[in-house]
Amino acid sequence: MPFALYDTGKPVVEVHFANIRASAATARGPVYGPGESTFTPFVSGQFMGMREYSYPGALLSLVLALDDETFLGAKPE
Repeated sequence: MPFALYDTGKPVVEVHFANIRASAATARGPVYGPGESTFTPFVSGQFMGMREYSYPGALLSLVLALDDETFLGAKPE
C-alpha cells in the first residue's frame, strides 16, 4: 500500500503527535519506545513531536514543496 504514495511522484509528509524515534522516557516520546511506521521509507519528510502543531507544519511544507520546481531533484521543464 505505501508504494501507491511513492508512485505518485508527489511529496508526502508523515505526521505524528509524538516523536516516534524518541525513547519512552522522554516527554515527547511514545509510550512504547522508539519505532518506525510502515510509511517512513516512502515519505519526503516527517513532522513529529509537535503535538497538534505538526499538522500546520506539514501542510506548510507541502505547499512550499509543490511550488518549488526543483523539489526532490525534479528538473524544471
